[in-house]
Amino acid sequence: MTYSAYFESHADGVRPDPIARSPWNPDHQSGVAVAAMLTHALEQVPSAEPMMFARIAIDILRPVPMMAVKVATRITRDGRRMQNLAAEITHDGDVVASAAALRVRLAKTPQAMPQISGYPTPEDAPRRPLAKREPLRTGLETRMVSGGIIEVGPGVVWARMHGDLFAGERASALVTAMMACDLGSAIAAVVDTREWSFANLDISAHFIRPPRSEWILIDAHTITHGDGVALVDSLVCDEEGMIGRAHQTLFIAPVAKRAS
Repeated sequence: MTYSAYFESHADGVRPDPIARSPWNPDHQSGVAVAAMLTHALEQVPSAEPMMFARIAIDILRPVPMMAVKVATRITRDGRRMQNLAAEITHDGDVVASAAALRVRLAKTPQAMPQISGYPTPEDAPRRPLAKREPLRTGLETRMVSGGIIEVGPGVVWARMHGDLFAGERASALVTAMMACDLGSAIAAVVDTREWSFANLDISAHFIRPPRSEWILIDAHTITHGDGVALVDSLVCDEEGMIGRAHQTLFIAPVAKRAS
């Protein structure tokens, strides 16, 4: 079973497909969906000169419902060398998620890149999905290199978008990268998922160049001091090499026990 489009545009706003559901609550949209919606909106804002997104920071202020929501963008600072953007998702007049982005003009400058090696290509990676569900039903095809939802420790995954973002419109490489950045917490669990939940409160990414392939690799590590908060640090690559780093703040809480 597949889907026709991740989102649909209607008069009342943007409606999510069922694959956008959060793993923590079926009434809420996942961080993957929130990242896709906001990043796509930011990309539609024009710039005076060719620019790339150097930073995108997303805050999930409250649960984003599995209902029609409004998305709006604005330019907070405009220029030919730099541009600052803002985007918001609202529901019933309340802001439920927001994003701040920095664009920087493109220019030829000297390179200073770390050598990234030791990862299998997407074609050589194990055909092991992150979720037990058939991968095409989740919107992202994933191939786990190491780690996983039920494995405590670091994790590595390749991910790519399947299907349309909106009807007839594929996700850009940047949108796919931001969606994949949300996977860091899932592939690098630091607590027992049977006892603890670890929903992320934000997603932030810094890019050193635009992503250029449909496959995105996330190599994630999670640390926590045991105070109810954790930090996910992810290396982000495409098939040509490193494109940046991403972080997530996790809210760790006991899993609610069901009444017997």
